[in-house]
Amino acid sequence: MKRTIRTCCVALTLGLLWLSGCTSEKDPAPVNCEESDLQVGIDQVQNVSDCLAEDGGVTASAQGGQGDFEYSVNGVDFQASGEFTGLSAGNYVLTVRDAGECEVTSSFTVAVDGSLLAINSITATTAGCESDGGEIVVDASGEGELSYQLDNGTFQASNTFSGLTAGTYRVVVKDGAGCQIFAEKTILNGISYEQQVKEIITTNCAVDGCHNGDLGASLNWTVFSNVKEHADGIKRLTGNGSMPPSTSNQSLTQEQKDLIACWVEDGALNN
Repeated sequence: MKRTIRTCCVALTLGLLWLSGCTSEKDPAPVNCEESDLQVGIDQVQNVSDCLAEDGGVTASAQGGQGDFEYSVNGVDFQASGEFTGLSAGNYVLTVRDAGECEVTSSFTVAVDGSLLAINSITATTAGCESDGGEIVVDASGEGELSYQLDNGTFQASNTFSGLTAGTYRVVVKDGAGCQIFAEKTILNGISYEQQVKEIITTNCAVDGCHNGDLGASLNWTVFSNVKEHADGIKRLTGNGSMPPSTSNQSLTQEQKDLIACWVEDGALNN
């Protein structure tokens, strides 16, 4: 029986450890970003000169953390400088990343000089795993009749968008004068680790002789921080059927695989 259990564990740690059975070999200790002192501040914001101009900008600076910093205003394209130009009116999230791959964010708004148009807040309802139950409601203010756009859709009078799957959406608000401002909002799947995912993982591999601490503290999958660190690998291996392997006489349902994937996509939250 232990041979079967260990085979499951091996499959679930492929790509994380070079092993052919449960051993005491470990990966290098990962950086614990929860203990990082990395910080970022917004030093200056330059508003755009008119409704459709792209002459806005921001300057930010970081401190703490490890090594050199990289900055991004879209979460994808990072650069060494904390200065960004050529921005349109909108609500932005600036991200700074250090050499240890830890990240922190700070929000800022590039407004239109002389305009009252503003997105005050956006609320989002979770979508559910593999579901389209998400909803976005926009609270905005400005002159004249306001209209609302989601991604590249048409503008509408309603400030509510329903029937949405998990993901990040771009919301644009336009006022009566034609001025526009945007913001982004993420809808989560809303999967709970404690109530939905934890039992799946612990039942399949946090067992005697394997990921219950017998191989060392960093491989103890009864500890949430260890599970979070390996979350991407767990998603990949459960999704492609490598865990549990066919030789283990164990299997996951498609629903269980989906729950793990949705939880990881939400950011592997401790919820």
